[in-house]
Amino acid sequence: MKTAITLRKKKPRFIRRDYTKRKNLGEKWRRPKGIDNKLRLNIKGHGKKISQGYRSAKIIRGLNRSGLKEVLINSPNDLLKIKENQISLISKTVGSKKRVEIIKKAKELNLPIQNIKDINSFLKQIEEKIVKKKELKKKLQDKKKKFVEEVKKKTKEPEEKTKDNEKEKILKTKEPKKQEILRQEVKKPTQQQKRTKIIGEEK
Repeated sequence: MKTAITLRKKKPRFIRRDYTKRKNLGEKWRRPKGIDNKLRLNIKGHGKKISQGYRSAKIIRGLNRSGLKEVLINSPNDLLKIKENQISLISKTVGSKKRVEIIKKAKELNLPIQNIKDINSFLKQIEEKIVKKKELKKKLQDKKKKFVEEVKKKTKEPEEKTKDNEKEKILKTKEPKKQEILRQEVKKPTQQQKRTKIIGEEK
């Protein structure tokens, strides 16, 4: 562990040119490309350029700051493969549901996880989130049901009205027919009938 720290200290900071002049550039490395770039030409006092000679020692290679090898974990069964000089690191692509399972298994096996500092607090936060999600789902389902019921009621009312209107129409169509039949039954005598009547009375 001590050797790892001492070897790391020997490496210089590799920062892009003019990072001190402009804030938006940031302290990160970008390869210099300009013709007169002093960093590209390796001129003294203009920073260090990345080269193969600065590669870390074989003892440190692939280890984290605490001197342990990081192992990516995508499922709870991957925790069984971890050895003494290794540390678990939960993958970025793992969802919250599977993450909880991995953390619980790590707790049972007494294995540390590099991504998570306090396991108990992390589990509490996730459980609270799950409870809130369930409550929101229930609320949305209730809203949906109410909306569907209201729509059904609205659709039923015009249907009933249309039925009543149809009945009224049918009754209206029947009434004039009855009146016509009564008119036909009680018909007024024609002029010829009246004449024949008068002639019969005279005789």
